[in-house]
Amino acid sequence: MSLGASWLHKLRWSLALPVLAVVLTSFLLLLAERQTGGHHSLEYTPYALTAAWVVNGPSFLPSPFPSPINSRWGDRLYSVFMSWLFLGAFLDWKRSHRSASLLTKNSTRLAVFGIATVVVAALTAALGHHLLWEDGMTPAFLWDILLKTDFHDRSVTLCVLFVWLSAILIWAASNLFSTARLQRTGQMA
Repeated sequence: MSLGASWLHKLRWSLALPVLAVVLTSFLLLLAERQTGGHHSLEYTPYALTAAWVVNGPSFLPSPFPSPINSRWGDRLYSVFMSWLFLGAFLDWKRSHRSASLLTKNSTRLAVFGIATVVVAALTAALGHHLLWEDGMTPAFLWDILLKTDFHDRSVTLCVLFVWLSAILIWAASNLFSTARLQRTGQMA
């Protein structure tokens, strides 16, 4: 095992991911505050705020706690920290915990990925409906939304969130279908 691989194997994801995400997001939020200039419209979105949505995806949600930094969007750092902490803890648990085999049971996998698929599909459909159909007008596609905006529009961040949710939906659904296929072939044998 090389030096780089051993260092990567020993890395505690539950510590590294939230710290890295909060530092990067703090930098982006402070940059977004500078980019805002005199714009105080709800529809105006600085480039750095869109980048924070790209980095954090669905975990970039407002929280009820006060901002720890001098930014209008600083309250989102708490949800960013918690989301990346949970993902890091999951990666640490999956890599070294003896109960990591919990999801190897097909019925458990079917339930977990079935629920995840339904929840994320509902969120994706609701956001997609909000984005693609504007007040009874004909549907607009994501590239139409992106072409008609100057990338400072709030709809760009909603498009980013839609792409994140779509990717999570594809991941959950593919796990659900592969587990269902394994369950079916296991019953046939």
